[in-house]
Amino acid sequence: MMEERPLFFHEILENGLIVEVRDLSRRYFGDYHRVVLEVLIRLPLRMELLAAAPDAETLLAAARTAWGEEARNDTRLERMGVAGADVDSVRGELWTSFVAHGFGYIQHPEYPARLLRRLLAQRKTSRPHLRVLS
Repeated sequence: MMEERPLFFHEILENGLIVEVRDLSRRYFGDYHRVVLEVLIRLPLRMELLAAAPDAETLLAAARTAWGEEARNDTRLERMGVAGADVDSVRGELWTSFVAHGFGYIQHPEYPARLLRRLLAQRKTSRPHLRVLS
């Protein structure tokens, strides 16, 4: 079983989203690194987090059928070919850029409903799991 990396950042937003960031950076050749921050957005599936949405009941029912008690969305912020001496500064740049350009958007009160609609739409268009037929 793979060891879970410690949290780089963790916050529960006012709109109910839980943001967890882990540093998955690694050295891949000589002194070159792949700097990776995994941003996991967790959305507990509760009515009060979707109350502003006109279709909240339908949305919540579909999401619970798909994922149970929590929906998740993950994003990776990456940069390849980073020299060892620059890893910390590049990690900081990736995080600063995400906070400046994306964090305000995910803090919006209507974002949980938007996120669920997008995740449900992706689920409909993704390829179904393959089954062995005997």
